[in-house]
Amino acid sequence: MRSCAVDYSIVQKPGSVLSIVIPTYNRRREIQFTLEAFLAQRQAGGFEDEVDIVVCDNASEDDSEPYLKSLAERGYISYYRHTENIGPMPQLYVGPARARAPYCWFFGDDDWPKHNALSEILKILRKDKYDFISLNYEMRCAKMRNVISPALNIRRSREFRDFGHYCEYFTVYQAGFISCQIFRTERFNAVDPQPYLDPPAGFQHFGAHLQAFYDRPTYYEGRPLVIYRSGNFDDAQKIAFRNATQLSFDLMRAIEIARERANIPADIWERFAGVVYVRQFRKKGTARLSDMILENVFRSIGASYRPTDEDWADLEAISQHWRPKAKLGFKAVVDLHTQVEGLHARKEEDIAQTIAKLQDLRGPEAPMLLQNGKDALISRVVSYDTNRHQLQKFALQAANQISKSGLDGMIRDTAELGDDAPEELKQAS
Repeated sequence: MRSCAVDYSIVQKPGSVLSIVIPTYNRRREIQFTLEAFLAQRQAGGFEDEVDIVVCDNASEDDSEPYLKSLAERGYISYYRHTENIGPMPQLYVGPARARAPYCWFFGDDDWPKHNALSEILKILRKDKYDFISLNYEMRCAKMRNVISPALNIRRSREFRDFGHYCEYFTVYQAGFISCQIFRTERFNAVDPQPYLDPPAGFQHFGAHLQAFYDRPTYYEGRPLVIYRSGNFDDAQKIAFRNATQLSFDLMRAIEIARERANIPADIWERFAGVVYVRQFRKKGTARLSDMILENVFRSIGASYRPTDEDWADLEAISQHWRPKAKLGFKAVVDLHTQVEGLHARKEEDIAQTIAKLQDLRGPEAPMLLQNGKDALISRVVSYDTNRHQLQKFALQAANQISKSGLDGMIRDTAELGDDAPEELKQAS
């Protein structure tokens, strides 16, 4: 999907170097700050001929349209107004298809460029040397007033022979953050996006980047040139649950699709970095991509996600490419899931059988027996749920241990996981 129906479009001339593409939906206030920052930097540097700005409005229902249309009519931006909200994931491909400069910077409508970011980025792009450029970023609170972290990564600027080499040092948390990635437009737009569109949100676009740029020269800019707005959501628990499922089964499938399409060796599951930000893992190889997948599978089970048979079949197939300890981790999480599902099944069976028996009660003692039966059933249901919650608590502990020290570190110290740790992990230690 690289096109969609539009109410209208107002298109300006393309930049000779860079197209900044900004998707938006109902964020009039946020996108105004973002656009004003870019427009001010473009004008101050005299970059009007080198940089064009494209806004893709996903049928906003607030007052975004008159503001954006006004900017477009005055020649400041190109503006595409969609006839309907196509969702966030298709925007990742529809937007870059409208970029006409050699490079595309797909930028979130509520993030900001750091002061002088455009000038520094153009210095890199004018060399026309790299196909993929990744930027460090600063994290701020939702209101953009307080700095949470001045730089999310500790590594200095450096060249990488290709995107695959870059992924040995940086996790999906860095490579998957859209506002920090600049890429060669033509190469990205040559990728068929269809396999990376489902589910409608997540990190599947990392698969598209992997397919497009795996063997292409890559550059990492260590100075933070982007300001990321964190906490811009209402339900932190819901977001944590969503991220766990997106960073496990969904991401796993996207990576495997890219790997097969681009004939990438299967060793990337153990060669690519994983788990958490590079800030906490200073050395290459401390944590691996397979660790990160397992961490989030544990985390998703702890958050009450119930993987499908297809989820497990896909994960089992991919785990064949993992190192022995990661395979043991896979067996452990399957065993944990089986125990959780067993409790679900026994609870539902108990409820159904008990209700059937209680409905058949007759005679003068029936009301008392009915009440006693209900009380006993409630007690057993509480017991089922308590045991299930204990298993889910362990799943979250396992996820946190992997995040803390990598799978190998967790296996070396299963004592921290408690007596309920799966036998596979105990034996591996």
